[in-house]
Amino acid sequence: MKNLLIIPSALFPYVVIALLCAVFGATYITDTVPALDNSYYMLFILLILAFAILISLVTSIGLTVFTVCGKANPLSVAKTVMIAKLVQIPAYIVIFLFCLIGFSNIFLLAFVVVLAFLDCITIFMTALPNAAVAFDSARKSKMTKEKAILLGILQFVFVADIIASIVLYKTLKHV
Repeated sequence: MKNLLIIPSALFPYVVIALLCAVFGATYITDTVPALDNSYYMLFILLILAFAILISLVTSIGLTVFTVCGKANPLSVAKTVMIAKLVQIPAYIVIFLFCLIGFSNIFLLAFVVVLAFLDCITIFMTALPNAAVAFDSARKSKMTKEKAILLGILQFVFVADIIASIVLYKTLKHV
């Protein structure tokens, strides 16, 4: 049940994509709904994004605390986070395509910076619980400290986090 705390973090990139679509569709929405001003619409989108970041961070930190305190099964957490990272791959591809569009126009470069920042936040949210699992496994002598440190650090590196997550899960499964 505690593993369900990773769901907001797993869905966060999809919230970002939905909000990006809403931003690019802002002219259509604000033109069709006369009572909706463009500045209020953008403020509403930013508030949704801030709320999504807050909820995702709090639940990710909560799962990390449960893991460190020993109230969550490390193998189960590793499996859940691995699945969450695999679920995020299509969202990362779409965000990458948005970044390519942003690089094609100088006025959209700010979107590329924002998307890179949001990607870093997403990686951080899914890396925290797995890093806690790796260090907890080293503390319980389920893996060497060197391997735990390497897997813990790789959780925070783009693309390598997925591979490290799979390796962590497979290592814990065979112990």
